[in-house]
Amino acid sequence: ESFVLKHVLQNLFVNAIEAIAASGKAAGTIAVSASTRQLDGEAFIDPAIRDDGIGIAAEHLADIFKRGFSTKKESKRGAGLHWCANSVTAMNGKIFAESAGINQGATLHVLLKRADTSTNTA
Repeated sequence: ESFVLKHVLQNLFVNAIEAIAASGKAAGTIAVSASTRQLDGEAFIDPAIRDDGIGIAAEHLADIFKRGFSTKKESKRGAGLHWCANSVTAMNGKIFAESAGINQGATLHVLLKRADTSTNTA
């Protein structure tokens, strides 16, 4: 799983770099954070990658993880985020994006179930 997670995060960084380039900026910012989150009664860790690039239109937020979906004009056909979504789901996690819209940047979250660190010393 660590190999797959490494590649998921690498793909999200590449997308963040491409989003900054697509915004036309000479330079941009990518920020990484991690927090914990409760979802449906389960504890997750939430590593998030935020960029100040081109952003994601509201109508595309639900589609960016679908096979073949891409906003890129080049020959790239949207396999990366679809692969990420499948990989995260296979790890019993969740992936989603947030963006205030075009030219507002985006944040991609990878929710992974938090390991039970309690020990039973009975």
